[in-house]
Amino acid sequence: PTCKQQNDPTAMICAYCGSPLHRPSTTTIHVSANGQVTRPKEPEIKIDIPEGAFALLIPVPGKEPNIIFEYRSPVILGRPTTPEQILPDLIDLTPYNAVSFGVSRRHGKITKTETGYVFEDLGSVNGTWLNRLRLIPNKKYPLKNCDEFRLGRLWILFHYNHKRDEPPRTAPADTAELK
Repeated sequence: PTCKQQNDPTAMICAYCGSPLHRPSTTTIHVSANGQVTRPKEPEIKIDIPEGAFALLIPVPGKEPNIIFEYRSPVILGRPTTPEQILPDLIDLTPYNAVSFGVSRRHGKITKTETGYVFEDLGSVNGTWLNRLRLIPNKKYPLKNCDEFRLGRLWILFHYNHKRDEPPRTAPADTAELK
């Protein structure tokens, strides 16, 4: 990785800087009679997201991703203080190794607005990255379909049900821009 840190041998993304890790692996290639080399397509994951909902995909190396469908807004991403204390607006990330990945108890918030969704880091200890750019705590950032964000070292992909013919969104006035 860019940061030269040691990572788990099964990791696909650096836990420290977020850069992709290129691991030696076997791959299948096809060579045509004229010498053209092609690789098989990556498997696609198709998700039917119910109208009015969004989905969070949590990648798991070597397995299908975990998918969380959510209708509530706003919702807090994090973990409970105690196992008995599940808050009604909390998406509990504990089952996805949130503690070891550095996810704070109230790490971030996703809110639906008239123009789409926004994400806000709630002052987390280990930070949040949106599309590999570190977010400033307590500022709202617009989310687009297929955005990826990282809470501490936990990667999450954001998807929502949108119409293909929608005009491009403009961010609400109180949101920050990524630079």
